[in-house]
Amino acid sequence: MKYLLLLCVAVIGGCRPVKPARTAVEGFAHDAKAGATVITADNTVYYIDGLAKWDSETKGERIRVTGFLEEIKNDPINGDEQTQQITGTQYIIKNADWWIIHGKSITDTAQEIKISEGLTAKEGEFYLDSIKVDMSKIYLDPDNIKNIRAFTGEKAKIYSHSGSVTLITRKNPVPLVLIQEMVDNYKRDTLKDVDVKVNVVIDGNLISEPLGAAIEASTILEISILRDSKEGPVRDPRAPTIIIRTKNQK
Repeated sequence: MKYLLLLCVAVIGGCRPVKPARTAVEGFAHDAKAGATVITADNTVYYIDGLAKWDSETKGERIRVTGFLEEIKNDPINGDEQTQQITGTQYIIKNADWWIIHGKSITDTAQEIKISEGLTAKEGEFYLDSIKVDMSKIYLDPDNIKNIRAFTGEKAKIYSHSGSVTLITRKNPVPLVLIQEMVDNYKRDTLKDVDVKVNVVIDGNLISEPLGAAIEASTILEISILRDSKEGPVRDPRAPTIIIRTKNQK
């Protein structure tokens, strides 16, 4: 009986569940209908478990979030009734901690990856038609994408979550439309009587800093202007809102 008890303790001790490692992601803090999110450079959306929205100091800032990652598969609901739902894989970070990034970001100290004889890039970087871009500020036409290739470095052989360099090639590399120029054109014409900041919302997401943001004209399905923003995405009765709906909206 003594040996049997020791055997049971040894078996139980050897079957302890492995504690999951904490995940770290870097991106921009945004609010969505389902709660607070962080959107990474490759436009992956992570929901912060238990947080309805960001505070005013954090919203729109570049942040780093750590916590335990949970992936939830959401299948579409069939039926005649139209319902708002999240389909596909939903990423949720539980027991999250976060802080605003000042100075260097994760990609500033990332490993360099050789793409070709003439191009060496850092992991986490994105290139659109061989030009480095910030994909958190770029809105492309999905029908105009020829291919997307990811290049990994030596660290990928050791760390499964190490980053990569992403190269996006378009079928027709037309110039992108700058969001700030679009706002300026509207203020010279349709909104020439407006003397306050004009808000921009793309696919339901507020563009907190239009400067540097750009969009492919062919992806735009509809542009509307909300004069009174009390009931819209931005509840500011003084500021009109330019609302852009694209092909990327689910």
